[in-house]
Amino acid sequence: MKIRIIILTLLLSAQLQAQNNDLSLLTAYLDLKDALISNKSADASEAAVALTNAISKVKATNNNDAVSAAWKQHKDNLLKQADIITKAKDIEKQRTAFAELSLAYWPIVKLSTTGETLYYDYCPMKKSYWISAEESIKNPYYGAKMLTCGKVAEKIN
Repeated sequence: MKIRIIILTLLLSAQLQAQNNDLSLLTAYLDLKDALISNKSADASEAAVALTNAISKVKATNNNDAVSAAWKQHKDNLLKQADIITKAKDIEKQRTAFAELSLAYWPIVKLSTTGETLYYDYCPMKKSYWISAEESIKNPYYGAKMLTCGKVAEKIN
């Protein structure tokens, strides 16, 4: 009986840690998106540093094989794109890397344990996606120039 309790406690602890990692990663991603919406390159660089730290804390091994596979497939690219955003001084280069980052992050988000309602938005002008916690469109690829350009392509709860 004690062994079962210990095992259940360890499993629950691992699950809570995974959820905390998912939320930290999502928060950093959304901060990055918001910086790009506001045309703030320096803020985008700072958010990308936080994103890199959050990505680095995630373990590629998980109780869920699909989550583990997604992390193994996309983690290196997520780190690469976050690094490009961190180092770039030009917001357009940051936005290009953000498009790649968003594409790699979405399969992971779909399997995550955040419990948040999220939207996968599409910009037809840039032909790129981004993830948002809001249903209303705020386009990170063009900032104030085309703030509401785009549509919700997918929604998850």
